[in-house]
This record gives sequence, structure tokens and C-alpha cells, in this order.
Amino acid sequence: MESLNKVRITTLADDYAGGGRCLAQHGVSYFIEIEEKEETFYYLFDTGLYHEPILFNANRLAIPIDRIQKVILSHSHYDHTGGLIGLLEALESKEREVFAHPEVFKKSY
Repeated sequence: MESLNKVRITTLADDYAGGGRCLAQHGVSYFIEIEEKEETFYYLFDTGLYHEPILFNANRLAIPIDRIQKVILSHSHYDHTGGLIGLLEALESKEREVFAHPEVFKKSY
């Protein structure tokens, strides 16, 4: 990434529901848009505890979640990875790369 035009990060999941407009859940998920020259890249950083609130919030906020190219998991805690499978199933239209530590599915609390 040589020259970034714009980076936008939208919170799709956390403990705060934004005054009732969105659904809250334990854990986090961020939708990241990076504009570089003439191209835009879409990433999902963490997947919260459940995928349903993330999909609801993305729809409510007009976030193009179906454009996600890569999913990045920060660590193995369930409140950061729990929504992964459900999200990938809901976004079945194409394969997406998932980046995570090799022990991401190790049980941890």
C-alpha cells in the first residue's frame, strides 16, 4: 500500500449498541475499508461472539459486508472468533482469506 486515500473503520460489534440503533454483543468486530489509488479493499477484523448481530448491524448501517475480501482474527478468544463460521456461511458467494494465529481454535477463556 503505497498511497492511501482513505481508511474508514466501522464498529459492527461491541458491548455498546449505539443508542438502540444497532445490536450489541460481547466481543468486537470492525469493518475496515481502505481506499488506495483507484481500488478499495474490504476487511473484517474479528467476528464477535455471534454472526447475527454483525449481519444486522451491517445491514442497518449500509455496510457492504458481502464485499469482505479478508477476515483477520486478532486472537483465539471466543468473543473475537465466535461469529466466524456463521459469517462465512452467510457470505457464501465467494471464498475469503482468513488470517489468524495457528492456535486460533485452541480453547481459551
